[in-house]
Amino acid sequence: MATPPTLLPGMAYIHVSTNEPSAVTSVKHQQWTLHHVGPVGELQGEHLFEVRQPGGTVMERSGLDEPALLQKIKDDTGLKGVKMVEMKQRVKRDEF
Repeated sequence: MATPPTLLPGMAYIHVSTNEPSAVTSVKHQQWTLHHVGPVGELQGEHLFEVRQPGGTVMERSGLDEPALLQKIKDDTGLKGVKMVEMKQRVKRDEF
């Protein structure tokens, strides 16, 4: 079993439903690029991508026009299952 990728809080990641992740990484924009991180767990056809700045570092979500980014990916690939990854902190359960 593969080790899950490390996601940094506040950074931009996208979850895409596709059987061809290379179609998503081919989407080009002058302010960002997409980098395939890997599959989402054991799910077939579900992939995770980082949104990177031209210098190669992962972009912060605060500096990103999310609706325009998602629409660009949908328009260029024809995919509908494209969404931003929402980082959630798990609640620690009380120990009995």
